Formats: sequence, C-alpha cells, structure tokens
Amino acid sequence: MERILFHLDANAVNARRMNCDLNELELLAETGVIDIQFSETANMEASAGSKLRSDKVDEYTWAGLTADASLEDEWRRKIQVAVFPFGVHSDSQRNDIEVLLTAKLAGAVLVTTDGASKTQPRGILGSSGELAALGINVLSPQDALAFAKRCSGRL
Repeated sequence: MERILFHLDANAVNARRMNCDLNELELLAETGVIDIQFSETANMEASAGSKLRSDKVDEYTWAGLTADASLEDEWRRKIQVAVFPFGVHSDSQRNDIEVLLTAKLAGAVLVTTDGASKTQPRGILGSSGELAALGINVLSPQDALAFAKRCSGRL
C-alpha cells in the first residue's frame, strides 16, 4: 500500500506537542505508515519563529516547486480565485498560495488550521470545497488523522 503524503502548514508545526491529533500523525510518520513534509514556503515561515519551532521543522524534509513557471502561474491563479476571490493583499496570503501549489504538485494532503473558524471564516479550510475541485485536499489536523487511520486500516 502506498503511503499518504501529508504536507504540514506552518501553523501545524506542533513544536510544543500540544496538539494530540498532530502528535498521532507524527507517530504514524515515525512508524512508516504515512509521510510528512513541509513545503519550502511553510518550512521558511515556521523556521522564522522560535528556536523550538525551527528545531521541530528541521525534523522533516521539505518540497520545493518545479521550474515550469507557466504551469505554476496557471495554478497560482486558480488557487488565488479559490481561496482569495477578492485578491491577494499580504505576503501571508501569497505564502498560502505557494503552500497550496506545492501540495498540489506533490500530490500531498495539506494539514492546516487556517480558516473555517469564526475569526477566519474563509481561509484555506473554509475554501476546502473550491480547492477539492482543483484536486487539492486540505484537512484540519483532526480530519487528517482520521483520514490517515482510515486509509491505513488503523481505525
């Protein structure tokens, strides 16, 4: 059985190991059930935090983008429309597009806590339907753990 590849967003670093769902995902990765990576962009964002976060990020490999700029630009536009239909207004939003694009091109499931809350109703998770239509699977840590368990027969 092919292992599922998960990309962690910068907000899913779990450096203090306070998120039980991320702890279990990490254990599944340590035992070879799934694979976990960061995108290059999420790696840089997360590494810019504390030393604890930087050390945690260094535990994982990261994936970068291809050199096919025309392909990447086309997908950036599609992702922008899906997540930020009123335009991109910050570096953080541009980074979100890069993280999503990398997950798309790597065939990874993005694990994030961005969006689908009262304070951030849209965000990445709030755009999951639009992103799924583009072939980009985004899940909260809780949903990612359930998905990993279901796919690996560990439910």
